[in-house]
Amino acid sequence: MDGNNLNNYNNYESYEVAENTQSSTLGIVSMILGILGVTLCSGTGLVGLAGLITGIIAIKKNAGKGFGIAGLITGILSVLIFVGLVIFYIIYFVIIGAALFSY
Repeated sequence: MDGNNLNNYNNYESYEVAENTQSSTLGIVSMILGILGVTLCSGTGLVGLAGLITGIIAIKKNAGKGFGIAGLITGILSVLIFVGLVIFYIIYFVIIGAALFSY
């Protein structure tokens, strides 16, 4: 190898890191939180709500938009499941309570 070939390796332009890494990360975090909220049916609903909020932020920043939309949809679904479960349990315990104390 001659010295000219070694110098050619140093002439390559450096690549810049994408500026939207934080937003892309927000989209991925949103999707993960949304999926966890749906699959775990989080007892507090906070996981799905966090997925929903980070999905909105990721979509507004226009980076990680696909992941953000997925997180938004799964976050909404998780919150709806949580609200449905709360309504179900309220109705269930009212019916059981009425049946037990009606004598």
